[in-house]
Amino acid sequence: MGDLLIRNIPEALRADIEALARRKGQSLSEAAREALRAGVAAVGKATEENDRLPAGDRLKAIFAGVFESDDEAEAFQKELEAMRRNDIGRPVPDFE
Repeated sequence: MGDLLIRNIPEALRADIEALARRKGQSLSEAAREALRAGVAAVGKATEENDRLPAGDRLKAIFAGVFESDDEAEAFQKELEAMRRNDIGRPVPDFE
């Protein structure tokens, strides 16, 4: 089994892991391993679920919390659609 050294952990996170270890009667290392395992599983699940979403829903998830209101998000979406309609792509080459 390998070792992993993680530097610059915020004190609040370390305190949370220490509290978790105390509550579960585990060592700090055991609690940290379990927390990492659970975190990796959660990120993997979220990534799988996100990959199955339509592109528009993925964009909404990416920009969640960026817009101050649904109206602002909708206006942004409309602007994107307008830009997409006006985009003719690369110019057609002249084959003369």
